[in-house]
Amino acid sequence: AIYKEDLVYCQENNIVFDRKDGLGDGAHHEEIRPYSVTNYSFANFHNRECGSLEEALFAIKNGNRRWVNQTNEILPPLLQEEFQSYFVPYGCDLPFMSPQRMCE
Repeated sequence: AIYKEDLVYCQENNIVFDRKDGLGDGAHHEEIRPYSVTNYSFANFHNRECGSLEEALFAIKNGNRRWVNQTNEILPPLLQEEFQSYFVPYGCDLPFMSPQRMCE
């Protein structure tokens, strides 16, 4: 589930530091981009949570990134970075912990 306070936290703290990758104008040390938190971010793609740390790490290693707007998938990689995307783990769903719970 998406929690309103989590989205607000992400929006207020979404600072992407300049990676010298050609994105942005280079004049700033940091730039703010739209945070890629979408309904897909908390979706159950496999209807089964990963059962162990090893399985979760395997799901992360072999998962893939998808774009909210699928036409962005044909863009060059640096241009893709400017658009919202989400991650699909491989084989099992990653457990979700809200930023508030992570800080407990």
